Amino acid sequence: MSSRVPVYKAFIDWFGHGGLAFSPGIWKSYGSVPAGISYSWEQTYAGNSSIRVDFPAHGGSTYNSRVFAYAGSTSLAGVNSSIWVYVPAGQPDVFLRWRESEDADSLKADVITLKDQWVRYDYPEPEGTAETRGFLLYSTDSSVPTTCYVGMVNTLSEHDDVSCDVLFTRTPPDIVYGRDAARDLSDIRVGEVGLELDNRSRKYTVGNPDSPISGSLMTNRQVVLTAEYQDRLHVLYSGFTDDYRLRAGLNSQSVEVPCIDLLGRLNETTISTALHPSIRTGDAVKVVLEAAGVPVDDSLIDSGATVLRWWAVSQTSALQVLNDLVKAEGPPSLYTVVSGNRVAFRDRLHRQRTNYPTTSTVDLVGCDSPGALTIRDDSDVNYAWRETVNIVNVKYDRTSISGEYSRVWTMPGATSWGGDIVAAGSHYTFTGSTPAGYYDAQEPIKGELVVTVNEGPDSTNVVSGIEPEEHDYVQVRGDVSLVDMATSGADISVTLSDDTVGFGSVSTIRDLGIRARPVISESVTVSETNAKVVDQYGAEKSLDLEIGPTTDADAAALAALILKKRSARRPTITAVIPNRDGSYTEAQLSSDLSDPVRVRVDQWMIDDDYAIEGIRHEINGMGTDHVTTLYLEQVRASRNTGNPFTFDVEGQGFDDGEFAGVDTTPDTVFILGQSELDSTDVLTY
Repeated sequence: MSSRVPVYKAFIDWFGHGGLAFSPGIWKSYGSVPAGISYSWEQTYAGNSSIRVDFPAHGGSTYNSRVFAYAGSTSLAGVNSSIWVYVPAGQPDVFLRWRESEDADSLKADVITLKDQWVRYDYPEPEGTAETRGFLLYSTDSSVPTTCYVGMVNTLSEHDDVSCDVLFTRTPPDIVYGRDAARDLSDIRVGEVGLELDNRSRKYTVGNPDSPISGSLMTNRQVVLTAEYQDRLHVLYSGFTDDYRLRAGLNSQSVEVPCIDLLGRLNETTISTALHPSIRTGDAVKVVLEAAGVPVDDSLIDSGATVLRWWAVSQTSALQVLNDLVKAEGPPSLYTVVSGNRVAFRDRLHRQRTNYPTTSTVDLVGCDSPGALTIRDDSDVNYAWRETVNIVNVKYDRTSISGEYSRVWTMPGATSWGGDIVAAGSHYTFTGSTPAGYYDAQEPIKGELVVTVNEGPDSTNVVSGIEPEEHDYVQVRGDVSLVDMATSGADISVTLSDDTVGFGSVSTIRDLGIRARPVISESVTVSETNAKVVDQYGAEKSLDLEIGPTTDADAAALAALILKKRSARRPTITAVIPNRDGSYTEAQLSSDLSDPVRVRVDQWMIDDDYAIEGIRHEINGMGTDHVTTLYLEQVRASRNTGNPFTFDVEGQGFDDGEFAGVDTTPDTVFILGQSELDSTDVLTY
C-alpha cells in the first residue's frame, strides 16, 4: 500500500460496553495531592487534542498524586483495552497501572520510559475477571513536577472492529460536519455518515441463531471511524447508529447502518433549565449540556462575550438551544463535537486568543507550488456579491422581572389521587411550563368549600362559597399539603401530599394555579447602517437577526460587528483536496473547524486568509482516493498593506485599520505597562 494511504478502521460497540471511547477519556484526579487535568493542543492526538496531566511536586509518596480513568465494562469475553501516553523529554518516568478500581491491586503495571513519542499499551482481559477496570497514572518522582499527555483510551470486544466488513469501494463513507454553508452566520449541521456492511455470512441478520451479535443489532450504539497515519491516530467520525436496514431482497448480501453524531442526539433531547438572571453564553452552553446529560469539559467551552438576561429554557431541543446561543454570541462563534463525544464551544473572540494559530495551518494554491497543496480543478469560488449587506437589524428581548405577583400557570379541572386503605402520604406532582419564565413562586393557598347545612326532613347541604376568597386551588375532598415546588424557572413542578387516612382515602383538588413574578419582555430592534455602502450600491440591502434575551449593549455590539463583517464582500471557497502525497494526507487528516487557511489562486485573483467553516471526507477506494473538501470563508473583506493607519483620508481612521504586529488578545490588549518620565524604560502594551 502507498505510504500516503492511512490505515482506516471502523468500530461499532454492538454490546454497549461503553469502552469504545477513542478519546482522552474521563479522567479524575485521585490521591491526597490533586493532579491537574486539562484538554491540551500542545501534543495533538485524536481530534487535535489530548489530555494534559500535571503531577505537582510534593514531599510525600509518588502514589499521593495520581489520575484514574475507567475504560468501560470488560464483562465480555475477548475484550482488550488500550491507552496511548506521551511523556516529554526531561520528565521523570511515569507509572501506568491497569486495575479493577482506584484501590484494587494492579492487574498489570508498566513504567513509561520512552520520551517524546506516543506509546500504545495494550492489556488483554485477565482470565477469570469480569469487572469494570481502568488506567491509573502517576509519576515515579514526586520531588519534581511531572507532565504527561494521554491520547486515546478504549476497550474493544472481539466483534467491535467491523473494518473488514465495511464495503469501502461500493459505498465509500462520506463524512460531512461543520456549518450548513461556508458562512460564519450559518447553523451547525448534524454530522452524518452511512456504513454498508458485508453480510454474506449473515452475521448482521437479526434473528440468526449462529450470529454472536444478532441480539445486539440496534440503534444508539457508538460508532467510530479512524485513520492512523505516521504513528498518529485521527478520529474522522464519532457518533451513534441511527438505523439498521437489511437490504430488502431475500438474497441481500449487505446491511446499511446510517449514523448520526452527538448533535443528532441533542436534536432529539428535550431539555428545561432554571432561570438565570444574568448568564454568559459559555456558561449557558454548559447548562444546556448538563441538562442533556452530556459531560462538560470546561477547557472546551469559551466564556462567551454576550450576556443573556433572565434566561430560561422550557421543553426545547438541546440542539435548538445551542443554535440560539450561537446566534446570540455572534460570528464566528460555533460549537462542534470533538473526540470522545464532547462538545466544544468557541465564542466570537476565539480567533483573537493566543491559543489560536497565528499562521495558516494549510496553504492552498491553484497551480503547483513548493510547500503548498494544489486544489483540484472542480474547486469553486463564490465572490459573495449577494451576501453583502449595508443594514443590519438585530431583534432582541429586553427582559425584566415584574414587580407584581400574578398567576403564571393554571391547571383547570379536578385531580384526584391517593386511595391507600390505611396509610397517608401519597404524592402527586403537577407539571407544566411557562412561555418566558417566572421568579419567586409563592406557596399555593388552599381554598376550602364553605358548606351550609340545611336541617329538616329534606336536609340538603349547600356549597355557599370558598374560603379564603384569595386562594390558588380548591380542596374538594380529603386533606392535602404542599411537599415541594419549583420557585423559579420556566417549568412548573408542584408536589402535593394526600394526608387522609383510612379506607377510601382519596384527595381531590381543582383549579390549581401558581402565583409568581413573571419574566416580562419587550421586543426591541437595534439597527446599524453603513451609509457609504448604501450610496455605493444605490439601494438598501438588510440582514435581519433574532438573538433572544440579551442586553442593549450586547445587541448593539453584535449589530455593529455583523455589519462590519458583511458590508464588504467576503468570498467563500469550496476547496477540493485530493490525496496526492504524504503532505496532502497529513493536511487532510489534521484540518479542523475554524483553522486558518491561506488561499493563493491566481486564476481567481485571490491571495488572502480564510477560515474552515465545514469539512467533508470522502474515503474512496480504501483511502487511495481519499478526497477532503474544505468549505472556506474569507476572514476579512480586504488585506491591508503598508501602514494600516491613515489620518488624512475621510473614513480611514482607526476603525478601518488593524494593529499590525501587536498582540490583540481581548483579555490583554491596551493594558498599559509602567514607566517613569525621563527614564529609559519602554512603555509597552
